[in-house]
Amino acid sequence: MSRLHTIAGTEFDIAEFQAWNERMFRHYGNDRLYYHPNALIRRIQRRRIQTIVDFLDIRKGDSVLDAGCGEGHLFSRVPASARQTGIDLSSAALEIAASRNPSAEWIHADLHKMPFADHTFDKICCSEVIEHVPDPVAVIRELHRVVKPEGRVIITVPNEVAINRLKDAVLSNAIGRRFFPVIPRRTEWHLTEYTPTLLRTQASTCFNLLRDRILPWRWLRLGYGVLCAPK
Repeated sequence: MSRLHTIAGTEFDIAEFQAWNERMFRHYGNDRLYYHPNALIRRIQRRRIQTIVDFLDIRKGDSVLDAGCGEGHLFSRVPASARQTGIDLSSAALEIAASRNPSAEWIHADLHKMPFADHTFDKICCSEVIEHVPDPVAVIRELHRVVKPEGRVIITVPNEVAINRLKDAVLSNAIGRRFFPVIPRRTEWHLTEYTPTLLRTQASTCFNLLRDRILPWRWLRLGYGVLCAPK
């Protein structure tokens, strides 16, 4: 496989991106949110996972892909009867995922060029992932390629504008810094700052948009998810 990807006419080195991504994962890994000392942050993660499970409506025997699976939290809520496959670029994340769920298949690969045949999966989750990749639209095209024609895909992203406003408000005073002591003002791991409008625009290049939801709740608009069907 070539060491280079080309995005919008600019080449980037796959090995360099993988090394950078590994450093970001080791610094920011998702476990810090799922096991955060603040109960609200833990509840936000549970709410997002439950929304994904509800939207995908996973049935017995479904083949399910978690694209950008991280430490494998999604599959703790997916029926054991489903065929579970997780893919991620971080070897450290996959080691954790495999230790928690050895029955699932865990694959170390690049989401821009996934090692699956066309129309492989019934259901696909890509949650809090495309903001980390150099070419989100290329990843969305890959999701479209590997999902079955009658399958479903859910994509979620952080609502970066709303998150940054909230961080600035909370961290600007001593009380906020006391209750949220380890939250960075900005996240260097995010290569694209998403809004709901941008996600809808990108997803609609390949998919019909069936349902959407503000995450975790409408009164706390920190993220956004959309359920998609292939065009």
